[in-house]
Amino acid sequence: MIRSKNIFQHSHEKVGHLHFYTKKTAILLLESCGYKIVECIFANNRLQEFRNKKELRKFVIGFPQYLLGLLSKDLASNIFGGFSLVVLAKK
Repeated sequence: MIRSKNIFQHSHEKVGHLHFYTKKTAILLLESCGYKIVECIFANNRLQEFRNKKELRKFVIGFPQYLLGLLSKDLASNIFGGFSLVVLAKK
């Protein structure tokens, strides 16, 4: 994935927070705040987005991500991004 030079600043200014965590860094952050991870899964809705808008660009990006996600969601999220990590944690 090619990222622009100021993508972190742009994201923070646009939505007020950062979206650039890997599964490992997100879990590390939660654990360092005193949480115990019970379970975590990836959520991905790119194919649903394509069904709703039917844009070729979304399909070209989403299809390889979908195929790789069948093999490894961790790897697909690291390469393509676009996944949300859903974490169940307790104090």
